Amino acid sequence: MSFFDKIMQKIFPEKQGTVSKEPFVTEKLIRAENYNKAYFRWINERAYKPLLDRVYQAYQLKLQKQETDLKFHILTTPYANGFALTFNPTIGQQAFSFFFDFLKDQVINAGYRLNNSGRKIYDKPNYVETIEKYYLKPPLKSMDDDSLFDQLFGNISIEYILIDEKPSYIKLVASIYSDRLYTKALPFEDLVQILFSR
Repeated sequence: MSFFDKIMQKIFPEKQGTVSKEPFVTEKLIRAENYNKAYFRWINERAYKPLLDRVYQAYQLKLQKQETDLKFHILTTPYANGFALTFNPTIGQQAFSFFFDFLKDQVINAGYRLNNSGRKIYDKPNYVETIEKYYLKPPLKSMDDDSLFDQLFGNISIEYILIDEKPSYIKLVASIYSDRLYTKALPFEDLVQILFSR
């Protein structure tokens, strides 16, 4: 289907009530120069520290099944571990977006490479959903032909979801390789310590 056909189908759907599952916009995630300058200032002035401390505290409290002022969710399965942080107005929209990029930079500092990044925008029946995503992979190097590939913490995806251009939540998930060609994944708790280290 051509780009024009997709647009026409979006404007004039064949059946009432049908919604395309395909994104209306798919593009590479590129930050504007003024955003990057503000982000680096946020990093260099250590303005991230109060937010980092607050989110890490919410993570620890959630592990202990205690209440926290932030809505925080933890995923623990045999093949994927992660967390999601719901936006709170006390964080601020800019700081929340910066936190998304900060997580990506912390994973890169842990030895990962950015495999893919992008933005998809979906036109839902009652709202517009935007998903910004970073997908990071370990270097997967072996020392020799007989060595296993070092998967570190597995593949890591970080998503920032906005509804009608307003922040909704940030989600980070580490998915491990279960193949015998790879080393056993490092504990997710070790990744958490790296993410929240200053």
